[in-house]
Amino acid sequence: MYIAAAVNVVERLLPAVKALHDSIDAKAREWDSIVKIGRTHMQDATPITLGQEWSGYAGMLADNIERLQDSLKGVCHLALVEPRSAPASMPLPASPRRPRRRSPG
Repeated sequence: MYIAAAVNVVERLLPAVKALHDSIDAKAREWDSIVKIGRTHMQDATPITLGQEWSGYAGMLADNIERLQDSLKGVCHLALVEPRSAPASMPLPASPRRPRRRSPG
């Protein structure tokens, strides 16, 4: 139904987000041995690696890629049939700006 949105998501947005995910994931693996000092509320906390922190960002991007792909199901749905609530013989409502034509007879 929203063809332009679907085309731009598939051809532009998804490839860009996937490339960002792949580069962040590669950096997370590269930085897996760099230990960060953990701080919370100005007190010491459990230290983590820089790779662990950045793998969280990669995980969020992976979730968002799934959400984008799931949203395409609704965007790509084409309304090719008449709604079931209206019988096929029922005329569609006319625009309020245009008077309805009367059938001869």
